Parts: sequence; C-alpha cells; structure tokens
Amino acid sequence: MWFRIFTVLVSTSLLITAAAPPVKIVHPPKYWRLADYTRDAILQTLKNVPAIWQINTDTIRFRIVAHEADFKAAVGTDLPDWVGAVTLFPQDIVVVRSPDLSRSTLREYRASVVHELIHLLQGQYIPLNLTPIWFNEGLAVYFAGEFGLRERIVVSKAIFHKKLIPLGKIEQIVKFSHPQADLAYAESASVIEFIEMVYGVGTVEEILKTMRQYAGFNQAVSRVTDSDYDHLLNQWEKYLARKYQWIFLLDIQNILWLIMPVIALLAYISIRRRNKVTLRQWNDEEACENTDENNP
Repeated sequence: MWFRIFTVLVSTSLLITAAAPPVKIVHPPKYWRLADYTRDAILQTLKNVPAIWQINTDTIRFRIVAHEADFKAAVGTDLPDWVGAVTLFPQDIVVVRSPDLSRSTLREYRASVVHELIHLLQGQYIPLNLTPIWFNEGLAVYFAGEFGLRERIVVSKAIFHKKLIPLGKIEQIVKFSHPQADLAYAESASVIEFIEMVYGVGTVEEILKTMRQYAGFNQAVSRVTDSDYDHLLNQWEKYLARKYQWIFLLDIQNILWLIMPVIALLAYISIRRRNKVTLRQWNDEEACENTDENNP
C-alpha cells in the first residue's frame, strides 16, 4: 500500500543557529535497527537539500510508533488511514508509523521520513502557515524524490479525464480519499517542477529567501519570477497540458491494452503461416504417395 503524509501545523520557530543539529529518534526498544535506518535516511538527505535548509534551529527529532493508539495520542487528532507520518509544530517533531503499522515497504517508509524532514526544515526556515498547502506538499514530494513516473501518470490521467483538483481546494487535503490525496500530492509537485524547470533551478529557494526578508508568498513569487501569482498558475496549467497530456499512455494497463491487439495480430499471422506450411507439407506428401502408387 502506498502511504502519503500530512503535516499538522500549529506554529513554528524562526530562530536559527549556525551549528548543524543532532538527530534524535525515539522508538520502541525492538525497533533500534529501524531507528538506525531512519537516522541514515535523514543524514543522507541533509547532504542534498537546498542550502538554505542546511542550518536548523534545534535537534532534528523523530518518533517511531508501532501502535495505532500511540500514533493517535502523539498526533492528537483523527487523520485518514492513508496518513503515514506527521510533522508537528511548534514541537518540531516528526511522528512516523513503523512499516508494519503502516503496512508499507521500507522504501515507502524512507520516502515518508524524507518527506517529513523537508517539512520540518522548511517550517523552521519559514512558517508553513505562510505558504499554501500545495506549495508545502509539492516541495516535500519534489525534494524527497517522490515525484516519479507513477505520480506523473496520475496527473496525466486527471488531465485526460478533466479531473484536476483546483490548487485552492488542496487546503482541504486531510478530508480527501486516498486516490484524491495521491492526485493532490502529484499536482502539487508538478507546480514545483514547473517553477524549477521554467524559471530556473533554485527559484523555489529564492521565493523562500525573499519571503524571509520582506515579502508574503504572493509578493515573493512575483518578485522572483516576474509573474504575478495568478499568471504563474495559468502558465502551469498550460505546461501540464503540453507536457503531461499523453503520459498516461505509459501506464502498464494502457500499454497492455495497446499491445494486446498487436500481439493477437502477430499470433494470427504466425498461425496462418504455420498452417500454410503444414498444408504444403501435406500436399507434398500426398503427391509423393500418388507418384509411388503410379510407379510400382
């Protein structure tokens, strides 16, 4: 099962220190190997995140929970079943379900850890309530490396069926079904991809830097991209229509439907050819038998 992540936002801290923070992971005793795996994922990610997130305010703290009651108690609210991890502010801690609790693979678990680490780092740099949900989630999906072919196919299918979710409605993502949430995350990441591809790598960093200095989100977008917010989103929609319109054909199910007629045709041709060869052999054998009978 593929699990996604939701960030619970209360508030955040703006204090920054020069020292890189240590990583502290609280976990049930028997999950020490998973804790080491989690720590390794965090440290590897810290080497590759944008430079503005290299300096953090405090210890990076994660808590691994193995029981649903513990997860609910730590989060303090009811969340959909598809939620695999949560970043809590102002506590500055990530609460993550163990793979056996979330029924996820280690790869999916690692993606959840990295996704939430991005939320944590971003929230310590700029409060997450100052940026749209689509921006926060898109940033996490994109920089966590979760925006692959599968997610692009999800967006492409939504375009084909005219079922894209308006970005404003993604603010209600916690109320979405699992498939709707998948689309919301994929759409959000596609906006970040658009910004980075069209306006240049590092544009997202510049938007956050500008926000930190003197501007709100919309103003920062306008200053950095030289496009107002509405115009940028309009250009994103055109970008999707141009780049994503036919990606859904790469879905394995669609590929099978496309190639099955070809396979059937090739099989038919092969059978006909084989039958012709067999008939020719029979005719040759019959001719030989007739010749033998006429020449005793």
